[in-house]
Amino acid sequence: MRLADLLAEFPEAAEELSAWAERTRAALPAAEQSWVQTNIAGRDVYAIGQGTQNFYGDRPDD
Repeated sequence: MRLADLLAEFPEAAEELSAWAERTRAALPAAEQSWVQTNIAGRDVYAIGQGTQNFYGDRPDD
C-alpha cells in the first residue's frame, strides 16, 4: 500500500522503483525469489499478497 501511495504521488518514479525491485529480487537466494501466501479464516480474510482480493459477505467499508 505504501509503495502504491508513493507511486500515486510520484508516478515518474515507477521505472526506478521497478528496477530496484528487480535488482533486489535477483540478489536473493533462488529459494527466496518467489513466495506463496495462504490465508485461512473461519469467516473473513482481508489480506492480500499478490493477485486479486475478493470480498464475500459484508465488505469492511459497509
